[in-house]
Amino acid sequence: MAKAPNLSLSQRLLLASQRMAPVAVKAALVQQLGAEQAAQLSPHMPPAQLRELIMTLPIEFLAEVTTHLDPRSILDTYLSLPDSLHLEVARRLCVIGAFATAARYAEC
Repeated sequence: MAKAPNLSLSQRLLLASQRMAPVAVKAALVQQLGAEQAAQLSPHMPPAQLRELIMTLPIEFLAEVTTHLDPRSILDTYLSLPDSLHLEVARRLCVIGAFATAARYAEC
């Protein structure tokens, strides 16, 4: 996990407790942080734990997070996700008009 001095206290606490907290608790906390803060937090999580968390989050939230996140910062995790999830998020991005974001992820 990379050091990130620009993360908020709540983000740091979530990172520190990620091995102890159940994924359902982490998912609820991440959603409480909001999409932008979740995007800031994502590159600092180990890929396996990030993948597990992503798989539990609602598609609408994931699409919103992706608008704030550079796909290269989570590339290992991104590539390990099922194609069906990629398609669902891409569809949602198109629904909300985030075509440039969908294209950035498609390039990966």
